[in-house]
Amino acid sequence: MPIKKISTELKKLKGKLKEREKFLKEQKNITRKAAQKTKQAVNDLKNETKKHVVTALVAGFGFIIALVWRDAIKEYVNILVTKFSVSGPLPVITFYTAMITTIIAVVGIVLITKWGSKS
Repeated sequence: MPIKKISTELKKLKGKLKEREKFLKEQKNITRKAAQKTKQAVNDLKNETKKHVVTALVAGFGFIIALVWRDAIKEYVNILVTKFSVSGPLPVITFYTAMITTIIAVVGIVLITKWGSKS
């Protein structure tokens, strides 16, 4: 009888061991999937960060270009104001300069937009 009892206990232990191995295998799969998702999330974050850095740098360069063009347009407008002998108080001259600059900028925007929309 003791051998039969031991044999029964061994079968029970083998069953528990198989259940335990199955559980560990499932946990290993869950862990592997979580690691893959984490790796994908890190890669996505890296790519998004890279996109935002590129956007910020391009915007910075665009701002520098805008400042240079601002100076160029301002000088051109000053030449026009001088050429047409606009005189008066400084606020009036500044107003005329702003109006002329706005007209030049709008014409430039229209031309650039038309040029950019041509496919």
